[in-house]
Amino acid sequence: NQPNPFWEIYNGLAENTEFKNYFVNRYADLMNTVFTANQYTPIVDSMYNQLLPELPRHFQTWTGDIPGGMATYDAIHDQLLNDFSLRSDVVRNQIVNEFSLVKKVNVTLNVQPEGAGYIKISTIVPDELPWTGVYFDGVPVRMTAVANPGYTFSSWQVNSLIPGAELLNESIELNVSTSEFFKAMFIGTEEPLAVTISEIHYNPETSVDGGNWIELHNFGSTP
Repeated sequence: NQPNPFWEIYNGLAENTEFKNYFVNRYADLMNTVFTANQYTPIVDSMYNQLLPELPRHFQTWTGDIPGGMATYDAIHDQLLNDFSLRSDVVRNQIVNEFSLVKKVNVTLNVQPEGAGYIKISTIVPDELPWTGVYFDGVPVRMTAVANPGYTFSSWQVNSLIPGAELLNESIELNVSTSEFFKAMFIGTEEPLAVTISEIHYNPETSVDGGNWIELHNFGSTP
């Protein structure tokens, strides 16, 4: 058999610490978002329900296609969701073993006061706070506090992992060696967004290379 060139490329990249850390954290990001039950269950159910009206006619025509008919179809649907629900722990353990990491850890994020800002962790921004995701002891992860209009980042709430000298840094990168709670503290008051579309230019006259564009105007004082 010829060696797989793509596997060789990946193995070479994985020897680079920066690539390895990005790969592991990005994998964790996806497991914490698109591969959660809240994301995949509606997709599986939608496909199941889309096919459901056609199946009696299908089984009548192809009686031997799926022994057991509708009961088997329903069982496959349930088994698929069950497999997905068990998959997360399995693949996270594979990441730990493959990259010789220490263990999985829970990272919980929140802000104070509520609605004052948000936190970007690795490559994602959680939709709601408080939020808990799973990352890995053995690979540093970056967390960045971002203020909403009218607020200013003040500090991180003290916990067991953030060095005292970094509590005032909006962005911190550290190895999360134990499940921990990270809260970003903000000061200020809410300032409504004051941005409007002031001009639109589309489908320009062909003799002029003007392009398609939208102009925004900020009436507020927050960049």
